[in-house]
Amino acid sequence: MSETAQPTSGWARLLPPFLRKVDPAVATAFACIVLLLLVGSLYSRNFLSPEYLLQQLKVASFLGVIATGMMMVILLGQIDLSVPWSVAVGGMMASAMAAFGPTGEVFAIPFGILCGMGVGLVNGVGVAYLRIPSMIITLATNAVAQGLMVIYTGGFSPQDS
Repeated sequence: MSETAQPTSGWARLLPPFLRKVDPAVATAFACIVLLLLVGSLYSRNFLSPEYLLQQLKVASFLGVIATGMMMVILLGQIDLSVPWSVAVGGMMASAMAAFGPTGEVFAIPFGILCGMGVGLVNGVGVAYLRIPSMIITLATNAVAQGLMVIYTGGFSPQDS
């Protein structure tokens, strides 16, 4: 029996043929996005402006890169709980490096990336060579990174001097 010859049941008969093939989860997500856009546009006239939408895409692209990395980890059957503080360590150390004048500004982003890679290296060595379960080592690394950043900042948000 072909796909089109199968009988449809219930509410699916009420839909046009091209909508019967749409996944309900995708349709629900799309409807929620449209609803959020409508509510947001009622709240502010600038909500649907190209500048604001571009700003939101920039934020989403940053989170998309992190989500892609996490997806790869999860597909490998592991979990990484240190992502938030790995990002925080990289960002805070990049900010610290930028405080060293023009030379520090040049090396700020590479230094932040290297600090994040250092956290990842600790996680990788713990999982691959020491055979520590990923959930345990990344949770421990997360706690250590959080503690180091609290010590570095004295428990306060970074300030301009």
